[in-house]
Amino acid sequence: PQPQPQPQQPLESSVQTPPAPDPRLVELFWNGAGETVNIAFECDDWAIQHPMKKCGAGVWHISKSLKTCCITQFKFIIDNVWRVSPDYDVVTVNGISNNVILPVILEWSDGGNDVAVRWEVDGWKASHALSKDTTSGVQVWSTTVAPCTRWTQFAFKFVVDGEWKVSSHYPTTGSGALENNTLTVTNNLPSNALLTDRQSERNSQ
Repeated sequence: PQPQPQPQQPLESSVQTPPAPDPRLVELFWNGAGETVNIAFECDDWAIQHPMKKCGAGVWHISKSLKTCCITQFKFIIDNVWRVSPDYDVVTVNGISNNVILPVILEWSDGGNDVAVRWEVDGWKASHALSKDTTSGVQVWSTTVAPCTRWTQFAFKFVVDGEWKVSSHYPTTGSGALENNTLTVTNNLPSNALLTDRQSERNSQ
């Protein structure tokens, strides 16, 4: 008997699917003078100095993946000098001052195939992609933002399939083309005692 031809294995596609945006990415900014600007985080044990990208006159930016709703301490390194920014809350533990943030989540659940958000924090310049989650049976897009203390309330707007839209799930301000959603930043920072206890736990590991 003649040997039967074996079925061919399907060829792997050479087209790479782009990774989904990380919903834990937060946008952080340094506003001020400096030739080189880096940032270090407590979650890295302060061991890594992440370079920030200049995005305007005296404005530097970085995207960092952080645990959602996780208290995070960080500090800027400006021309090799460690500094805190007045744009974020400051905590002092054992005589050492650091900036601190408590990220919050922005969500869009009103449909669409491509969802991003723009906000006045960076002058509406950047488009921040949202990631899609369907595990609950409802399509929800989300991203994480780390508010500055100088923005006790800031405006933002979703871009859905290229069209600027406001969400009915957030307060709005303005009208017509100038209508935007708003987010009020509340200070829910931990006490210094809690941060001291957490630092002691890290040191004992």
